[in-house]
Amino acid sequence: TWESARNIVGKKAIDEGGETFRLVFSACKKEDLSKGGHAPQVLQAALYFIDNGKDFCSTVEQSISFATSSNFCPVLVGSIAGALYGASNLKETEMTHLNEDLIKRLSTAATMLAETWNQICLLYTS
Repeated sequence: TWESARNIVGKKAIDEGGETFRLVFSACKKEDLSKGGHAPQVLQAALYFIDNGKDFCSTVEQSISFATSSNFCPVLVGSIAGALYGASNLKETEMTHLNEDLIKRLSTAATMLAETWNQICLLYTS
């Protein structure tokens, strides 16, 4: 589940990265988020939107509304939400701007990332 994956990565990051990662992975309220472009702030905002999202499109839209073009939060949200919700949950109208070759490349990359993620999870849960 998203929660268990987030906890595994969060614990490992905190163990190795200390205070900065503790702040990034701790629960927060939307009003506590920063629109700054500093990597820990961007990651914290992305995690907030993923944690509170209900589906791919609304989650990405909320992150875009928050960050506008000032940081990479929507990029992270799109990547993580895409992996979390999966391509099968996207409507065809949401992918009309993509050509066949790009869809195949994205699918291949997503499969490789999922396989790597599964290996990481096995490593940290055994």
